[in-house]
Order: sequence, then C-alpha cells, then structure tokens
Amino acid sequence: MDIELVKLFLPIGVDVNLRSDVDVGTPFICVVDRSQEDAIKVLLKHHANFDAQIGDDNMCPLLVVAATNSFRCVVKAEDTVSDNYMLIHLAATSENRESAEVLLAVTPHIQSVREWTVDGVIAFMKS
Repeated sequence: MDIELVKLFLPIGVDVNLRSDVDVGTPFICVVDRSQEDAIKVLLKHHANFDAQIGDDNMCPLLVVAATNSFRCVVKAEDTVSDNYMLIHLAATSENRESAEVLLAVTPHIQSVREWTVDGVIAFMKS
C-alpha cells in the first residue's frame, strides 16, 4: 500500500481501520511496516487506530513501529503521537538511541525518569 492507494480509497469512504481478510492488518499497519511517512501522516489525520490489534499474536501498529524501527517516521508524521510514552519505552528498551532521541523531543518528561536524556531514559528502562 502506498500514498496513491491511500488517497484513492479515502474519498470513497473506505474505513482506515478496516482489517484485511488475509490477516495482514489494517492499512495503517501496512504503511507503518513499510515506513511510508506520507501515507502514515494521511492515515493518522483520518483517525487511524494506533492501538488496533489484529491476529492471534495481537499485533498492533505500535509493535510494528518497534519491530521496523519506524519511530522517526511516525514522529515526523504526527507532531504528537498519542502514545509517545510507549514509543519512547520501546525505543529505550531496544537501546535504539536514534529513535529515543527523536521521541525525547516530543514526549513530556516522565517524572519517574530522573535524567531526561537519551542515556537517562535507556538507563531507567534497564533498571
């Protein structure tokens, strides 16, 4: 799925949270999996469900973001993703410094994390 396809189905009213019959997920999961920033931006603006779970493994866009290291792509597409806390948690837990740095700039300070830096967040997640 790419931006042209997304732009084609939105005007005719296709549900952006529609699940595929072949269990590949929602349109949002497909574009996140492929790190397609333009399509991510459009789907988020059309209320794509960031927390939708699919399949027996409960895969959701948030987990796809973590698995594909699409943190930067999602943050660029949406100035404030609704679940920045979970995103920075995932980035720090996987010691993904680049993603943690991007997310740190758009995530409000978590009070339980003493040092609000990339190293501080990663150290907190390791403790």
